[in-house]
Amino acid sequence: RRLYDFDFVTMDTDTDRQRVKAKVLIIGGITGYLGQLLCIGLSREQGVEIHASSSTSSQSQSPPTTAKTIHLDLLDEASVTAVLSEGSYDVVVNTAAVSQPAVCETSSTAAAINVPTHLVAALENTNTLLIHISTDQVYDGSSRDSTESTAPNPINAYGRSKLQAEACIQEAASLSYVILRSSIIVGPEVEGVERPLFVQFIRNRLLAKQPTDYVTDEFRSPIFAQDICRIIAWFVRQRAAHPDTTFRELYCMGGLERLSRHDMAHAVATALGIDASAASDLIVATSSAAMDRPYVSPRDISMDSSALARRIGIQCKPFRGALLKEILQL
Repeated sequence: RRLYDFDFVTMDTDTDRQRVKAKVLIIGGITGYLGQLLCIGLSREQGVEIHASSSTSSQSQSPPTTAKTIHLDLLDEASVTAVLSEGSYDVVVNTAAVSQPAVCETSSTAAAINVPTHLVAALENTNTLLIHISTDQVYDGSSRDSTESTAPNPINAYGRSKLQAEACIQEAASLSYVILRSSIIVGPEVEGVERPLFVQFIRNRLLAKQPTDYVTDEFRSPIFAQDICRIIAWFVRQRAAHPDTTFRELYCMGGLERLSRHDMAHAVATALGIDASAASDLIVATSSAAMDRPYVSPRDISMDSSALARRIGIQCKPFRGALLKEILQL
């Protein structure tokens, strides 16, 4: 099965099925993992015109759908200003980020990309809704099931840059925005994305019968990319239906389950039909203290995303289930 076989956006009500008209720019839609999936998912929304860009001036591929290509460099103020002033977008979805914590520890460029200063300045005093993807790593991991009221306290450079981005957005008094703090994203493979996806990495190691260490004492709330597409599509439809409404909202955006990477590995083994004894030999339990990493990783950044579910009426799918099997191409 290929990426395009997946039903990303599911209309949940008769109202959702009504035609909407919206012009949407997806930053990171050409080269980024989530951005490409959003291009595909939102392109199935009737009446939505999709434009896609890479996060910087360099790009070596075309958007994954009929989305129009826009050349935009987030680090270049003139580039950002020109694109947004000419585009008259209803919604801008910012998926661009350097999300590898190890890279963020030493790269000043990573921090500059993660904090979209020029983007916020260009969108302030406009009627455009900015949907910005943040991260669960703004939390310090000292307590489970964090909510929007849990005080952020990032403990690595990546988390600090993403919290700085949130502050930049929230301090823009006349900006309409939705900030979504995403957990680890699970989804189908995408051509052109170099970093291996975690569930596919697990699958490959298991099928190759290669024992692998998986941390047991760090927890997150993995979310399917398809659910993120549905969530963002909902906000696009809301912006189209209520163009004069100001959005100033922030939500946790995780899945239903609090899982360690060790838990996730066993779930993948079950989906593959590997018996428990064989799985135990291949899935080696290890602690975070035993990992050799150039950054500090928060222990428990699982999230309670019920506020978002109440707001939009969309329930994310559990990690263990049919969608996991579909992503693994079973």
